[in-house]
Amino acid sequence: MFSHSNPALADCDVLLIGTVGMSAALEVFLKELQPELNIDIYERLDRLAAESFNARNNAGTGHSALGELNYTPQREDGSIDISKALKIIESFEVSKQIGSYLVADGYFSSPNSFINSIPHMSFVWGNEGVAFLRKRHEARQSSHLFQIMEYSEQFKTLASWIPPVMQHRDRSQKAATTHMALGTDVNFGDLTRCLFNHLKERHEIEVFLNYEVRSLEQDEEKRWIVRVKDEANDDTKGVSAKFVFMGAGGGALRLLEKSDIKQGDGYSGFPVSGQWLVCKKEALIAQHHAKVYGKTKVSAPSMDALREFIPDAQADDWKLSIAEQRVQVIKKDEEEGDVREFGTEVFGPPPALPRWLPSCLNSCKSVLRTK
Repeated sequence: MFSHSNPALADCDVLLIGTVGMSAALEVFLKELQPELNIDIYERLDRLAAESFNARNNAGTGHSALGELNYTPQREDGSIDISKALKIIESFEVSKQIGSYLVADGYFSSPNSFINSIPHMSFVWGNEGVAFLRKRHEARQSSHLFQIMEYSEQFKTLASWIPPVMQHRDRSQKAATTHMALGTDVNFGDLTRCLFNHLKERHEIEVFLNYEVRSLEQDEEKRWIVRVKDEANDDTKGVSAKFVFMGAGGGALRLLEKSDIKQGDGYSGFPVSGQWLVCKKEALIAQHHAKVYGKTKVSAPSMDALREFIPDAQADDWKLSIAEQRVQVIKKDEEEGDVREFGTEVFGPPPALPRWLPSCLNSCKSVLRTK
């Protein structure tokens, strides 16, 4: 059950901090492999997956390097580096295989409540953009994971794939797109809640809501002594665990510092939000079935940026939606100094979601070795 009551002060094998997707997935793997493990979960908020994995707080809605142009930078010699895109799509394929197993095992009664098929596309315009996308497509054909991707510079073909983007567009303007029919759209918040709900039913797990982890340290026996505060009555209690997993979003940095482990050195974070222009016009929504990625000027005003994709966009048909904040990792890099990081190394910021299940498998190995 999901509880707001005081937890029993007993030792546990594994303590999970935060009800993010990685905590849910890690518990799934551990319970599948060793159901006798005693696992405690503590969440600062009063609901599940309400921070970095909440759909309105992140951009991780099925990223698999199919359309994102920043995953395939152009080298100084003009060639295209596809190494990052390959890592991402390979991890996403592993995640889909794991997801298929969980569906077959009964974890999800209605997978389409959180995952659905939708084409992923890259769209560019102008001579420079078209030349880049053409080279990018040619470079990715070396991998079988991208070989069914289509490429076109034909106005008629583009208009059939993305009607609102091509309507009222100047036909003399060069444009091109790649089209991958096997893209997906994922609501990772709903996925995470489905995992926790199934764990509750199958393994009778208990998640302690409104509990904030305040500190942790290792004792002489290498067990972690974790102090948790009950936000409802301000009580602070201790829990002993052999293994601790921090899936606590931005709060993980503070806890890593308190843990005094060397793996926590060299990281910091800063808050990130975002903006969406959400379409209100049903007729326009009905014409569009694709996730279209492209480039636009960083300083472009909202509607001006939108009109680079939808030339006749009308302000009255759209509303501005503001994302809540999440934490983006900053890490040390020997060559570049401090860099913004989108990987899943300390915690899982949303753009790393394609790699969350493979990352959890690695954490699972660590737990079982510790046990």
